[in-house]
Amino acid sequence: MAAAHDGREKKMHLHEVLRAWREELLSSAVQVAIAEEAARAVGGALEAMPRDSIPGGLRRDEPDSLQVRLIPAHHKPSPPASDNDLDTLEQHLGFELPREVELLLRLHDGGHFFEPQDSELSQSQVPALKLLSCSEMTDAYRGMVSRIGSALEEADASPNDCFRAARRFGASPDAAEPFAHQLEQLAAGKRSGLELLPLMTPPGRPDDLICLAPLAGREGRIGLAYATSNFLPEHSDEYPFNGMTGWLLALLKGRGCGRLLLG
Repeated sequence: MAAAHDGREKKMHLHEVLRAWREELLSSAVQVAIAEEAARAVGGALEAMPRDSIPGGLRRDEPDSLQVRLIPAHHKPSPPASDNDLDTLEQHLGFELPREVELLLRLHDGGHFFEPQDSELSQSQVPALKLLSCSEMTDAYRGMVSRIGSALEEADASPNDCFRAARRFGASPDAAEPFAHQLEQLAAGKRSGLELLPLMTPPGRPDDLICLAPLAGREGRIGLAYATSNFLPEHSDEYPFNGMTGWLLALLKGRGCGRLLLG
């Protein structure tokens, strides 16, 4: 993965990134980027939109920049989450929210972002980014841990199986031990306490989830969890972003381009 997407190009503190995110939400000239191949598939109005390039390199076979079409857009953030909202969410999760997620929710309790303004483009053609609210995180988390737990139970997963699964979430060998134990608890019938937090539904894929695995590395890893695999990753490449800083920077640099989210 290119350094531009994991914060190593220029190390930024989370507060700097959140400040940049707030500035983006207040911008009067919001644009959403549509990958060139997706624009060609839609055709029509998209082909008349200006071209630009955004950082690429999320996959080994991908160039360092991607050609996109830029479309006028807007953001629809929800009001900030209350202390009660956050406390209730933590009760359902069975663990404390990572500080960076709490700060994001205190900024806005979910919402829709990079939503195209062009009336000729339907939501099915260019869907907005849907960040989950506290209540939506609760519902998504319940469904996710139920699917993971059932899959591990049906597979009669051993401690070694759970350790390997933890590694696929991007956890280092040391961090994988507690994460594997949490997976073992799910396999034994528990349905909370797994430190895997759903953040959003990917554009056009409402059944899948973009999740934060706080135990995966020092800052955690963020990546795509597929409903078709019961949210258990097949390999660690599914969790490409290092922490909230890397993920939010990718959203900002990519102008919410769906291709970046699914890389």
